[in-house]
Order: sequence, then structure tokens, then C-alpha cells
Amino acid sequence: MHSCMLPAFVPAFRFSNLHRFSNRFSHDFILAGLGSHLKTNSRRGEATYGASLDGNKAHRKARLAPPRRAMISLMIVHEARVRVRYAETDQMGVVYYANYLIWMEVGRVEWCKKAGFVYRDMEHEDGIYLAVVEAQCRYRHPARYDDEVLVKTWDAENSPRSIRFQYEMRRASDERLLAEGSTRHVFCNKEMRPTRLPAKYHALFGLAG
Repeated sequence: MHSCMLPAFVPAFRFSNLHRFSNRFSHDFILAGLGSHLKTNSRRGEATYGASLDGNKAHRKARLAPPRRAMISLMIVHEARVRVRYAETDQMGVVYYANYLIWMEVGRVEWCKKAGFVYRDMEHEDGIYLAVVEAQCRYRHPARYDDEVLVKTWDAENSPRSIRFQYEMRRASDERLLAEGSTRHVFCNKEMRPTRLPAKYHALFGLAG
């Protein structure tokens, strides 16, 4: 595997919790602006609606639900390279499907280094683990022995409690798409209980809010 040649940060922004509806006719609007400072402004208020009962109009008030803080994250994109070993192919001469999940792991470990930390150190020093709770892969074209594969990894969704990575795997010679997938992880402590990501890692995971 070779070191990544792409820049560490790609200027792509995600917004979460921009618009939510509740079952009590209440809603939140959170407007997020980008500038020298990242600010979110929300306002609590009241909404009224009318209901007619037996010909009489009755007005009810529904208080807006407390707004959730908008989380803005700077997406980090990283590209790693792997070369298909003979042992990774099956009887049909193509890469065995489970090996793509291993390449995803290679991609996200290198993503961590590009973000500015070593995942091993996060486990040993802070007792924080990235537990996989969901994995998905869609296979587009077979890879074969000695192919060089580009594993592109980026953080699709970030929060202090979980992260979702997206992956694209392409053949380096012609950039043919081989597979694409995702994994979702929750941050856990040494007792394997869900926990929050320590604040010192927020900037490294591109979290701001």
C-alpha cells in the first residue's frame, strides 16, 4: 500500500438536522451559515391552528419543540492503494467478495492518519473504539490478481456519537468502478458501551457546531 497523493481536505460541507417535523404540528428551522465563524440560529415560538368541533372553532396552541443544534462537518477524503494478492482471489479467478470489507478497513485506518491521528492510539490512550454496527457493499466489476486498486474513503455522516464512512474501490489502470459501500460505527468505551467522542477529537473528525 502506498501513501495517499490526494490533499487531506476537500471543501465539501454537510448539514444535518436542517428540517424536522414532529407529530404535534411543530417544526424546527435551523439555518446554518458559513463564514469566518460557524453560527447557527434558531428560534422557539408558538404555532396556532384551528379546529372545528360541532360548528364551533377552537384554537389550540402547539409549542415548537426545542431546536437541536446544527452539526456542520468538513468532509475529509482519502485515497489508499492496495494490490490484489493471489491469496485474495477465489476459484473463479476474481477477488473473493469478503476481501472488499478488508479493503474498507484499510481505507478508514489510513483516513484516520490523514485526519491527524492514529486509530490504535485512540484505542490504547483514550479507550475509544469504532464499533461496526452496519456494513454494506455493492459489487460492480470483478478485480483480479495483481490489479492495483484505489480505495477512496470519506466520512459521509459525523456526530459525537457515531460516524458513517463511504467507500469507492476502482481499478487504478483505468479507474473502472469495482465496488462501493459504507460502514456505520458507534463510539464505544472499553466496556463496549456507547459513548461520546472526546472533545479533543472533534476537530480531527471535522466536527464543528
